[in-house]
Amino acid sequence: MHGTGNLADRHRRARRAALALAVALAAAPTLAVDDSPPSGSEADSWHAPEFTDPRLAARRAADAGGQATHMRWKLTGVLGWIAGLFVPNHGDALLTAEPVPGDRTRIQLLITAPRRDGEYFLYGADVDSDSGAVAAAWSAHAFRKDREARAQQIEEPNVVDMASAVYLLARDPPKKKSVWSIWNRGELFAAEIEPLPPETRRVGDARVAVRGYAVRGASVPGLRSFEEKLLFYFTAGTAPQPVEIVGTRGPLRLRLRVVEPESADPDD
Repeated sequence: MHGTGNLADRHRRARRAALALAVALAAAPTLAVDDSPPSGSEADSWHAPEFTDPRLAARRAADAGGQATHMRWKLTGVLGWIAGLFVPNHGDALLTAEPVPGDRTRIQLLITAPRRDGEYFLYGADVDSDSGAVAAAWSAHAFRKDREARAQQIEEPNVVDMASAVYLLARDPPKKKSVWSIWNRGELFAAEIEPLPPETRRVGDARVAVRGYAVRGASVPGLRSFEEKLLFYFTAGTAPQPVEIVGTRGPLRLRLRVVEPESADPDD
């Protein structure tokens, strides 16, 4: 019986780890049940998703004068397949950027899975359009019976979340190693960003020149080190666009690849 209990514990840990990576590489917590948005001062920066269908969310961003980038996400390799026995291991993602009052740009990353209507993971931030500073960040999810929403006004410099990181790397790419604080579920984590050598990657049926950035944990007094490793790739040139994001946590690997709205899932 003891061995059976250990096996069950390992399965539970695997499910939590797979879910954490699939929903933007957060630590695998016990998810709080909370059907209401934040209250008090946090309510000022809380934005529940108007649409959980990426196609409708993209249309909403376009109507507001913004842009939408369609992506597919997938947990890859053998462990990704095993994770798919317990949680979704592929689906759609949508990155939107649209102007909002106060001379800000609202960046949101919406993650969904097939045949999971009403379930989503949302990451978002309001970014000052002039300085690029993140003014507010929020995250929320609805998964099975779990509901959680967190939001925070940001006053510290060099803070990003998962959504604004993509936007800011394209807008103001660092020329050398630098340090960020990554906001995730109400906490700040220290991370180092390093530009990578130029290379080419497949985009659709072609290989294109890209520039990449590696994000990994850093040692900063007073902050926990970011536990994941992220790789961001953008097209080279004067108007860079995201191409691919790869995230690794332990043995699990998540890939988000930019696609046309109706294209097929990415390969392994």
